[in-house]
Amino acid sequence: MTDFLAVKKKKMEILQAAIMEPAFLMLDEIDTGVDVDALKTIAHFLSDMKQDNRTIVIITHYNRILKYLQPDEVIVIKDGTIASRGSHELAQKIEAEGYGWIE
Repeated sequence: MTDFLAVKKKKMEILQAAIMEPAFLMLDEIDTGVDVDALKTIAHFLSDMKQDNRTIVIITHYNRILKYLQPDEVIVIKDGTIASRGSHELAQKIEAEGYGWIE
């Protein structure tokens, strides 16, 4: 039940931000505190929003949500500078190998 409530809370947070139909939506740590099923639900919800031609920026310390989304661009920031930049393939590489290869 806790995970169900966590998903509902995250969706409500996204809805509150999106209710004004902004062209740009920035979400910070949207994947924190939710399980895999919840991530899938949130990712599906965000994908639906993306279909409305909205720019969605997700800031996260974890890459878990990336495997459920098809991001147009992935940017990895290390020590305040862009360390790597790429497409969905970069997200897949991060999922498979972690961040150790980034200098």
